[in-house]
Amino acid sequence: MAEIIIIDTKYPQETKTIQVAPEDKINQECLIGRDSRCCIVLNDKLASRTHGKIAFRNGRHFYCDLGSRNGSKINNKN
Repeated sequence: MAEIIIIDTKYPQETKTIQVAPEDKINQECLIGRDSRCCIVLNDKLASRTHGKIAFRNGRHFYCDLGSRNGSKINNKN
């Protein structure tokens, strides 16, 4: 099972850890953002309504920024 850790660099105490079971999400996507319809909702005004998405394809997880205003970092890299 994969683990996704979302860290708000401004408020590190707001860190979220999410368990992802790939066998449950084959060829599905998970939206991340402020919008209540996202499967991972961020309570941060710097996050876009639909900030990014995580997809599971061919046995791997992929993250894609959806043109967010403030960008995204993975492993502290843009």
